[in-house]
Amino acid sequence: MRSFTDTIRTWIRRHTADLHSSGMLQGQNLLAIRIAAALLLALSILAAVFGTDSGTLPQGTGAAEGAVPGGDSAEEHYFLWNHIRGIMQDAQETHRPALEEAARAYQARKQEAEKRIQELEARLDGNGGYPEGEALWKLFSDAVIFGDSRVTGFSIYGFLPEERVLAETSTNITAIDGLLDKADAASPARIYVSYGINDVATGLWRTPEDYAEEVLHYAKLLQERYPEAQVCINSILPASPEACEERSLWKVLPDYSAAMKKACADSDICYIDNGALAAAHWDLYAGDGIHFSTEFYELWAQNMLREADRFEAAHLAEAFGEEVQGY
Repeated sequence: MRSFTDTIRTWIRRHTADLHSSGMLQGQNLLAIRIAAALLLALSILAAVFGTDSGTLPQGTGAAEGAVPGGDSAEEHYFLWNHIRGIMQDAQETHRPALEEAARAYQARKQEAEKRIQELEARLDGNGGYPEGEALWKLFSDAVIFGDSRVTGFSIYGFLPEERVLAETSTNITAIDGLLDKADAASPARIYVSYGINDVATGLWRTPEDYAEEVLHYAKLLQERYPEAQVCINSILPASPEACEERSLWKVLPDYSAAMKKACADSDICYIDNGALAAAHWDLYAGDGIHFSTEFYELWAQNMLREADRFEAAHLAEAFGEEVQGY
């Protein structure tokens, strides 16, 4: 047992000194030292009880002198325990101001999160549903929407200013690369992404899974570039039944959306399902069965906002240990 306890004692002394001098004697490091010291004390007590490896305390050493003895007895290990505990207490006092500041910062963030959750809950639980008209569009004042010709309607119809609608006709998701400077200028708190109709038509991505990987690539790129913003991926709005009959390619759009949904779920990225919205409002599609009338955009905006709010509320609640019903 002596060689084993010697190893533990040497490890404790070396790591306690090194961690203390570097200011890292805290958290998991501190816990490891405590466990090792407790194990060493327990082993020495067992040795004393059973009469094995019970060394004696060297002459001239003791707790009163503040020394760490070099023997292997229970008494020596008790002194070693007290010595380590004193170092730990010193370390805690040294780091106390930083720990208190961190605690205050956490409480401030928690209060902000609780306030935000209440705001989101009020919108989500409102009896009248989400706001309409000008009140709705104000909720997009800190957002940007990347997209194709379908998205351009948000600015063409005057709902949102052009600097908030980063969309072009006949483009696919790779167009995001050329729009990042405009996004930088907008300083978005939320980023909505809506592509797909052209992406599928071009055939650049052979399978739904291939395309989902591309979507995930851009979602993560945006998260890295705007770490404080929430990135939300729209499902591909389906073509109308009539448009699907005219061009069978459009029938696979739901398959691509399903692959995107799974990819987002696996990577904990907000996904906005627009399938039910489209199915309930085929009458608001334009004559080509692909684009939309003016009235559709408000409904689409409400759906985006609702799903983004639900996702944000759930994650804030999880991060700060609060329970948000229904998310």
